[in-house]
Amino acid sequence: MNWLPGESDKELDDEIRFHLEMETEKNRAAGMTDSEARRAALRAFGGVRRVQEEVRDLRPTRFIETLLRDVAYAWRTLRRSPAYAMTTIFTLALAVGVCTAMVTFVEAALFRPLPYAGLSRIMTIWETNFAAGEEKLEVSPANFLDWQRLASAFESLALAAPHGVDIPRGDRVISVGAGRISIDYFRTLGVAPIAGRTFEPDDYAPGAEPRVILSETFWRETYGGNRALVGRTIELDAKPTVVLGVVPDGLDASATFEVYMPLTLYPGEKASRTGHWMYAAGRLRQGVTVEGARRDMDRVARIIARENPATNEVLGVRLIPLREELLGRTERLLVALGGASVCLLLLACANIAALTLARGAARRRELAIRATLGARPGRIVRQLATESALLNLIAGIGAYAVAVGIIYQVSANTPEGLRRMHDVHPGAFTIGILLVFTLFATALSGILPAMRLVRSGLAKDLESSRRDTGLTGSEARLQGVLVVAQISIALLLLASAGLLIRSLQKLTANDLGFDPQNVATIQMYLYDLHPDAKERSEFVRTSLDAIRALPGVTGSGATSALPFNPATAARDDFEIVGRPERPGESRTIRTTAVTPGYFETMRVPLLAGRTFEESDRDTSRRVAIINQTAARRFWSGDSPVGSMIRVGIMGPPLEWTIVGVVNDTRESDYAKEPGPEVYVPVAQGGTRVGGLNYVARSPAPAALLDAMQVKIWELTPSQSIVEAELMERLVSRSLQAQRFALMVITGFGTVALLLASTGLFGLLTYMAARRRSEMGIRMALGATPGRIERLFVRRGLILASIGITAGLALSFLFTRVLATLLYQTSPFDSVAITSVVVMTAAVTLLASWIPARRIASLQPGTVLRID
Repeated sequence: MNWLPGESDKELDDEIRFHLEMETEKNRAAGMTDSEARRAALRAFGGVRRVQEEVRDLRPTRFIETLLRDVAYAWRTLRRSPAYAMTTIFTLALAVGVCTAMVTFVEAALFRPLPYAGLSRIMTIWETNFAAGEEKLEVSPANFLDWQRLASAFESLALAAPHGVDIPRGDRVISVGAGRISIDYFRTLGVAPIAGRTFEPDDYAPGAEPRVILSETFWRETYGGNRALVGRTIELDAKPTVVLGVVPDGLDASATFEVYMPLTLYPGEKASRTGHWMYAAGRLRQGVTVEGARRDMDRVARIIARENPATNEVLGVRLIPLREELLGRTERLLVALGGASVCLLLLACANIAALTLARGAARRRELAIRATLGARPGRIVRQLATESALLNLIAGIGAYAVAVGIIYQVSANTPEGLRRMHDVHPGAFTIGILLVFTLFATALSGILPAMRLVRSGLAKDLESSRRDTGLTGSEARLQGVLVVAQISIALLLLASAGLLIRSLQKLTANDLGFDPQNVATIQMYLYDLHPDAKERSEFVRTSLDAIRALPGVTGSGATSALPFNPATAARDDFEIVGRPERPGESRTIRTTAVTPGYFETMRVPLLAGRTFEESDRDTSRRVAIINQTAARRFWSGDSPVGSMIRVGIMGPPLEWTIVGVVNDTRESDYAKEPGPEVYVPVAQGGTRVGGLNYVARSPAPAALLDAMQVKIWELTPSQSIVEAELMERLVSRSLQAQRFALMVITGFGTVALLLASTGLFGLLTYMAARRRSEMGIRMALGATPGRIERLFVRRGLILASIGITAGLALSFLFTRVLATLLYQTSPFDSVAITSVVVMTAAVTLLASWIPARRIASLQPGTVLRID
């Protein structure tokens, strides 16, 4: 059997012709004339066309033949309607591509397994000080040791302290993030090494040679993923260090560690309850619930508070499941963006369905003729569905390009803090979900409208005059429903964007307390290369003088805790000398060492007293400056200048005389209100101040970044620089998540509103075309153009009103999902909702007025002559 359709038809024609010739010859031999013999043969055969169709229906290739014919016919039909085809392809490619990209991120970030065994049993543990407004404090080591002693809910507890190590790179030294970890760290997290082993008790023994474990990415990027590196020695902090193993990336909920080192608590750390700088995690015992563990830790916190009332009376404990800590923000954002992308896909399908109905109305006579000639309804539906499928196939190819572009762009530009979204790549899952969405769009935007069109009774349309071909009343109502759905979805997305805009407005209206414009900053750890406190202080003074001498520099200084760089923050308890602590009062304070010139460079306003001077040295009286919040909270309106306080700056408590009060500065983001803070001179800050952030102000801060680093390397070539960045960018990082969500949802909403207005425009245009004769008669009888315009605009405004009402209802239901991204903004914010409603109404009014104006501008006589 020949499987080619053309060859099969030729063979069939040859067989039929041979059969007819044989029958004709037989009739001729019976005495018939040639014409009679031919007619008798045809009568006996029963109809050539019928036999051809019956034989074709029996072929195994019949489905393929029909499909190829349908595709060829669909292609010819769509070529005659390029505007419809291009609109459909563009709309679906955009919607399906966006939805596919978002689902790819959801799968990669939320559903791919994390490298932890028994993840549901792993908790991150934090301290709280609600009296000071601190809901999530890092852990003090002495309290952690008490947790190990008293807690019964945990199988194991682990501790990690952020650190930094220097490694040589060419002629420079770079700093990488490291973590000093307790021996139970990896066991608590349930993490197995990729290569080598984790730490054992011997690695923590006094005098043991330096040993480290590397993260996978650091191992691959720095050492090429060489497994032979395990057991060998590398240089870290200018010391030979043995590599014990390699572990997966991203194990740490609140810090990024590239290198792990054994944690051995110093005697001072073991006794420290006032410093909060370490991270803790715990693995629950089998059968212990999260709530049970929280009750147990509350019990432990009360015991520690009774034993240590001076430091722990106001401290509590907070447990957060590790998965929530790692993926909480990512999950909330992806849920919002995923919902927005699904809304966009539904809206696009509704738009295309409306266009398909309108186009089907224009083709009603063609389809009616085919039905009259014997085409079955299923055959017509299949033909229309083939056209839709062809468009969706082309759109699917475009959608894949859109999805790949979005995935790579979002992955490369995802804000910090959104875990597992930085290394997402399109793959088999992306292609699979793309096919699913394409089939869904085909069914929703093509097959269902085709079935609706066929069920309306095509054969009856031949009885209608040509001018009546268009949307029937029921089809117009269906298209109206689709337009309403589009408007409501568009309003939902725009309302979400409006709420985010209002939230950002309120956030950025908050006073930072300093001016981040035109400030360059570099961060360094000076302790290793300058271990002597006096020598370190002298290096700071010399290096700042060199930076001040650079062209264009108008001021410079240094600080141990730079705003919007929370990794450098430190906190401690303090007391006011000669004043007893008030009942329920928390005297936890942020402790920061700064140099003279720092406040002036950052433009932090001085409110009382003076700032630091060069004469404030280690040999002079110890002086301190507090911020406005500390003055208001602890001095209750009295002037604190001249008061004595006792506080440790990363060391034992010392007495300081307050010489000034400065404005509050926000620590890490716009939303968090400033807490109490005390500043002391770097020169008097004790031997533990080893990490500093240099700041310098200049009209050209970007160029200053390189110049500052060059000056540091001229003084100490082996000095590593942890980070060099503009202060403005550090501040901007805190808004990345909100801006990212705003950008995406605003894009969705804008596209949705355009689609909705296009759908309304198309509906009213087809309605105007169908009622053209009626409008011509009305105008001939005296109806004014304005009356005709109002007739159609009223129809558009009715649909817009219903859509806006439905959209408001959806907004009130679903904008609560954005609550975690909003700052001091209600999901029902009147300004945002009203603005979006007005904008939506204006756009839909314009979409209604244009076709109304067009039909009203026609001359009655011209309309009646044409129709």
